Amino acid sequence: MPRKPKHPCAYPGCPGLIEAGQRYTDQWYVITGTFMVKETGDPLVENGKEITVTSEPFKPWRSNGKQKITFKINTKGLEGKELVAFETAYRLDGFKKDDDVKKAKRTKVAEHKDINDR
Repeated sequence: MPRKPKHPCAYPGCPGLIEAGQRYTDQWYVITGTFMVKETGDPLVENGKEITVTSEPFKPWRSNGKQKITFKINTKGLEGKELVAFETAYRLDGFKKDDDVKKAKRTKVAEHKDINDR
């Protein structure tokens, strides 16, 4: 599930579709993504820190299907770099719509880390 913007500065996010196995439509989930520079295999770093972002919480529409998400990052200075997102899906245990997602208990349900993915 790579995010390969041809012109990274053309938009402030890296949209994509997440496919995962069995998910429950009554549960909330988030996806975290760490951006990797494909040419080097190294994480994208800003001010000495890896860039890792988290999607907005969502409930899947179907138990097996795709979920559109957008990771918002500052793409200034990334012209010509091919980025790949290493993603981890978490179920938010006991989460309700207006809860603070940062305080929610997370259970890892899927992970995708392939620098050569297209």
